[in-house]
Amino acid sequence: MLTANHKGHFEFRLCNVDSNPNSDATQECLDRRVLKIAGTDSTRLRDVDKYGTATITVRVQLPSDVACRHCVFQWKYTAGNNWGTDPITGQSGLGMGIENETFMGCSDISINGNGSPIETIPPIIVTPGTPATTRRKTSSRPPSGSTTWSSNGVQYKTNDIVLYEGKQFQCIADHTSFPGAEPGILTWAWWKSIN
Repeated sequence: MLTANHKGHFEFRLCNVDSNPNSDATQECLDRRVLKIAGTDSTRLRDVDKYGTATITVRVQLPSDVACRHCVFQWKYTAGNNWGTDPITGQSGLGMGIENETFMGCSDISINGNGSPIETIPPIIVTPGTPATTRRKTSSRPPSGSTTWSSNGVQYKTNDIVLYEGKQFQCIADHTSFPGAEPGILTWAWWKSIN
């Protein structure tokens, strides 16, 4: 979910860390495999500004030669709302500089080369050569009225009220709960304190 649109473009990267399971993916490793946007020859989803602030679904083409128990998938958002000058062309404009603001997020995933699912939490099924498909756990809705927040895949809707660590919070954006997404200062895009 994009909560603040800064124009620019998205890129997606993949790093296989099977050979060194006790270490993190490096940016160098991620930069070696920039994924194409499915159905295009481009590695960039451009014109992010046309989506506004919304959930953006992007399909990427996974390499057919990759299978891994532990890969790191990276989303990179290079903003395009700062004025700059391209050092090669000398052209100036929004997003033209080499030092644009960048946002990144990573996920640990598995890719099975034969198209069979690899059980993870949540399970991910990937068939190389086709866009990625995620199978999500079945979610439940909380009972009406105030309830204690749960990390067990509960579907919270706007205006739902929950109790967490003795405080009441109101849901401000539909989402499904997961461990680490507890109501509080770090999840301001989903929850606001009401007491």
